[in-house]
Amino acid sequence: MLRQTGFVILAVLVFGVAVPYTKGFDFLDPIFILAYACMSVLFVTPAATEALSGDPQPPRPLLRMLAVWTFGWGLAILMIASGIVAANLKHWTGHLLIPSVRLLLAALFLGGSSSLATVAVAGLLARHWSSQTAKTILRLSFLSLLLFLAVLYRFMPEQWRSTVEQNLTSSGLIHFAIWAASTLTVAGVAITAWILRRAKTR
Repeated sequence: MLRQTGFVILAVLVFGVAVPYTKGFDFLDPIFILAYACMSVLFVTPAATEALSGDPQPPRPLLRMLAVWTFGWGLAILMIASGIVAANLKHWTGHLLIPSVRLLLAALFLGGSSSLATVAVAGLLARHWSSQTAKTILRLSFLSLLLFLAVLYRFMPEQWRSTVEQNLTSSGLIHFAIWAASTLTVAGVAITAWILRRAKTR
């Protein structure tokens, strides 16, 4: 527990303060904001696998899942907020510059849905494997997804790549974030409902 707390504090200091301060106003770019929203999964993964292993009896699974989800989403919000403040401190203009409200809302939605889906999958894995095994599976899955996307972008046809780059606008990224968040929310709710139903039958 102490080790995890130290990791969280270090991550907030590095990614929530140092990196945004170094980037300055570049941190306010939609890609950075949305990427930071998804960082909640880094905190949720170890917390969820540890919290959801063991006693399967309701209402404990739901309460534990809500606690971990709140923890992960809250940290994502904290890092985005601290990052905006740190970016402004480097180039203070006399007033706080923030991203658009639509972008912030999309980021909050994406961060919450990412946490929800991760907690749900962690709960599913924790029913069949140990906490450490579930944690490893989730981490390898995230790494594989990132590598797949990188390779896919590298070798996709030039026309497809051009289409992707044309949609890397603020409005395009917001639209994608909302679509992705909606999909993750549906998946997370469905898996959570299944876990709770199975827990009641035990």
